[in-house]
Amino acid sequence: MHPHPPAAPARRLLPLVLPAIAVGIVCALVLLGVSLLAERLQDVLWETLPDALGVG
Repeated sequence: MHPHPPAAPARRLLPLVLPAIAVGIVCALVLLGVSLLAERLQDVLWETLPDALGVG
């Protein structure tokens, strides 16, 4: 069997903290943008468009 690699010490992982936080912030902002876009699209599809077509 293969021996298990030694656990990475905290000091080796420390440089990865800032990039991980940055990725998390960017992902949160993208999700917020997609959510706002979906809300506007929902308004257009369910209110504005039916009113413009006279069906609703």
